[in-house]
Amino acid sequence: AYTYFSSPSRAEVTQGSDGPIYLYDGSYTMQEAEGQTWEFDQEVYASESDANASDAFTCAPEATGAFTFIADRGQERAGTNGWNAAATQIFPSGSKNLLEVNFTPAANVTPLKLPQASIKIVGGQYSLGIACTTNNGVTVTNAWYRYIEVTPVTGIWTALPNGDGSEPEDQTLGQGVDGLTLTAPATADWVKNSVYYRVDPRTFSQSHDFAGVTARIAKLKAIGVGAIVLEPIFPVSQTGMPGSLGDIYAPSFTDTINPDLGTEDNFKALITAAHAAGIKVVITWVTSHVGNDSPWLLDHDDWFLRSGINIATPVGKPYASLLDYSVPAVRAAVMTDMLAWVKAYDIDGIASASASGQPAEFWDEATNRVNQIRPVVFFTSTPVAADYLTHSFASATRNDVLAAFTSLAKGTSANTTWNTLTKSLATANAKATNLNFVSDYNTGALGKSDATRLGAFLNSAIAFTYVAPGAPVVNAGQEVAFSKALKPFDSNNIAWPTKAPAATAFFTKLAKLRTSNPVILTGSTATVATSVKTVFAMKRTSATGTVYYVANLTKKALTAKISFGKKGTVYDFATGKKLTIAASQTVKIPASGYLIYTSKLVK
Repeated sequence: AYTYFSSPSRAEVTQGSDGPIYLYDGSYTMQEAEGQTWEFDQEVYASESDANASDAFTCAPEATGAFTFIADRGQERAGTNGWNAAATQIFPSGSKNLLEVNFTPAANVTPLKLPQASIKIVGGQYSLGIACTTNNGVTVTNAWYRYIEVTPVTGIWTALPNGDGSEPEDQTLGQGVDGLTLTAPATADWVKNSVYYRVDPRTFSQSHDFAGVTARIAKLKAIGVGAIVLEPIFPVSQTGMPGSLGDIYAPSFTDTINPDLGTEDNFKALITAAHAAGIKVVITWVTSHVGNDSPWLLDHDDWFLRSGINIATPVGKPYASLLDYSVPAVRAAVMTDMLAWVKAYDIDGIASASASGQPAEFWDEATNRVNQIRPVVFFTSTPVAADYLTHSFASATRNDVLAAFTSLAKGTSANTTWNTLTKSLATANAKATNLNFVSDYNTGALGKSDATRLGAFLNSAIAFTYVAPGAPVVNAGQEVAFSKALKPFDSNNIAWPTKAPAATAFFTKLAKLRTSNPVILTGSTATVATSVKTVFAMKRTSATGTVYYVANLTKKALTAKISFGKKGTVYDFATGKKLTIAASQTVKIPASGYLIYTSKLVK
């Protein structure tokens, strides 16, 4: 079962519930004695008040229906598609209030995934709750619930106290780093050695879920993937959502899995399959904001930044609200959810694309507390100040590399730009591993495919990410040259070919380039002089060998003299042919193309 925690101000409420639930017997006497047990079909009523059995649960104005339900923990807001059993509730005429709700487990007579009679037999840990819904019960607008434990066969059940499991482990959580021993960021060899693979499970396959990713683990291993980076997998906010599915970067909650992607067991199966293949799993955390149907907005409007009298929204996301990290309770709530994920799932890393939007002290505390549980690597993106890399982040995605590729496509770049970028990468990689990429979720959201954005420069750009200081990131579908720009807010998916195209062999060989020439992982980096300003060259060097990368920055074939520095024998990456190069050698580079020469043959 999933373990939930919450911030101190939510301690009286089971994590994620819209409010507390108090239990009353058939005489409307509150029954909250420690260890109170109930027969499975014993009369019991629910109220949000500890003083009035008739206190109403008030549904959102848009609610069109209501239910009581029994669900697996973490599936409380999954609606009729995810609950185990339910029962319809009736609104009083002209009202959206629910009064004296029958909370008897046996009353949930509509079987969905697991009939209430079966729950009585098998027992276990569940959530017993009340939900307001739209779309015939599919979409949940409000949910109040308590965790319960059911004794197998007899069905005798106990309601865990309101807030059970929601008290923070440490009352100093969110209060800063005083008393903590800060260290260098957690890292490991896989961080710098891996080929990363970014995937949104919602658009990855026809099944649009974790199982679709799990099914392709072997193929990812075959192209050399060492780490999967999952785009956000939290429940998606529905209020004001873009498209038909909403924005995965506008979560309703960060304490549970999006039920549309599968169950906790499905996610665990993905992690298990990845680890069995030697692949690490990194999840992406949305840190700066929550979607506009987050219960935090109802319960804690003081947790949010303001723009005048209104709650501030992220740029381009009017359906989300910005959190205020000057509020200790906000920091505590976010950390609590992170800690819960690390305890519940064997994830290897957490990525935050917007880390610089929160104080460095928050990240120092969050990463320190997470790593007291076990080592977990934290990733962010550039630009990021140096103090974020001192104790928190071991790696950063390089948005400046992506920007350079966008300029490259114009065919007018000068090698001075690439010389400066390469030197910056070399310097930064000594502090935190660069993650170099050609496209990501945001480029897809702009509606342009890789081929449209980069044209004939695409392979040259991809090759650069494999040779440059740092590690490459493959965007899902690139390895089969999937050319459609997916719509991130609607239902669509990558079309996987039955036969691997040439692109798959290209990515596979690039991965082997890194493993057969470890100089790319550990060697020094230097730019190489060329006779033409529209030809860029660099070399990676160590005692184990040398790798040269030469790129034509124009849309026409060029001949240029390259200052390799010494005479030697190398292999042409594309053809495998053995070549002898002079200290200064004239080479021909195809239009929009590149050359890679290696000390060791890439087979």
